[in-house]
Amino acid sequence: MLSAHVCHAPRQLASRAKIPKLSARHPAHQKRLIAGRLMKLANIDDVTAMAAIRRWPDHGRPLGRAASAILWSLAVTFSLMPSPVLAEDQGPVGRWGTLDAKTNAVGSIVEIMESNGTLEGKIVKLVQLPGQDPSAMQTTCTQCTGALKGKPINGLPIFWNLKRDGDEWTGGTILDNSSGNTYSLKMHLTDGGQKMILRAYLGIPLVGKDGTWVRMK
Repeated sequence: MLSAHVCHAPRQLASRAKIPKLSARHPAHQKRLIAGRLMKLANIDDVTAMAAIRRWPDHGRPLGRAASAILWSLAVTFSLMPSPVLAEDQGPVGRWGTLDAKTNAVGSIVEIMESNGTLEGKIVKLVQLPGQDPSAMQTTCTQCTGALKGKPINGLPIFWNLKRDGDEWTGGTILDNSSGNTYSLKMHLTDGGQKMILRAYLGIPLVGKDGTWVRMK
């Protein structure tokens, strides 16, 4: 994924950089100043900035005259590179909002944890849906069976045993707390790790239903 920051026109970058007019008799000092401007402009570290400037072919021109060209050219290059934060999808560990199928609003918050390569999630907060009567909110799992029967919804395990399989997680089990039924589960991340698509099914994934969760900040 490309960085969400879109570089402005080269000349605007050079203008923003406010390059000092220094004498070419102090190239090392001037390179440090240019590197500082580039670090702010392109959001990179000092080592990367200095390495890029050292590789810049100034063709014998004094740095004072080449400074603007160096900055806007390098800034354009770095702004078009994949962002190190955004290029790699974030993993599933963290807090997610479950989207209600009817309203598309967040109905609960699920905390996903990883232990020994296996994912499990539990409900940590119920969220009142738009127009929902608070008294109608399910606070205990009355339909659950076994050890989960009658347990509070807050803190209730919602899925377990998901293991990574390439670009997705498979082999899990998910609980429908409204009915007490459990289903097989697989899931994958999309939108750079900001959305989770869950597939609950019986038997084979072809016969199932998708749900979407969104990463909470």
